[in-house]
Amino acid sequence: NAFGSSLGTTVTMGRLGAVRRWAVAGAKAWGDDYKRGSKSIGEWVTETPVKAASYTTLAAALTYIASNNIAEDDFHSVVAKNSALIGDVAPRLRNPSTEEFITRVNDARLGKTLRQLDLVLVSVFYIGDYPLDLKIYKAQHYFFHEFMSSFRERLAEISFLGATPLMDKAMVDYDVNDQ
Repeated sequence: NAFGSSLGTTVTMGRLGAVRRWAVAGAKAWGDDYKRGSKSIGEWVTETPVKAASYTTLAAALTYIASNNIAEDDFHSVVAKNSALIGDVAPRLRNPSTEEFITRVNDARLGKTLRQLDLVLVSVFYIGDYPLDLKIYKAQHYFFHEFMSSFRERLAEISFLGATPLMDKAMVDYDVNDQ
């Protein structure tokens, strides 16, 4: 009457029956809870339809924005594409400020110091002091911090809905040298 004896353990049918009873009781309790919760939400929706519609719309909009947030790999491909575009232009024709910005961000990408601060609705990309996989630097230089005072100089991009406005602004006249 043993179950599972080939696995080296013996579970009697009485124990299995007890586990099954606990599982069924838990499923019924969870189901009843879910049913009561659904009923109360349904009553609230019928009582306050405008508020319910606005909350549903807000939740849907936030879900859409969060799902269209730019990923780090996508930003890396944008930087690589812009770097290739700058490389196609003759050095004398390149816009110096655009070239400096794209080169700095691309060097950070290749040196693995480009970091992403994902705030669900907005992604902030900035240049860190050291690569994250370099644990010994962090251990030996724990008193060094990435201060917020230099954050503006280290800012690479603030992305919303997959758009990269700072990169787009830098690339407007990348092939026009003002000097």
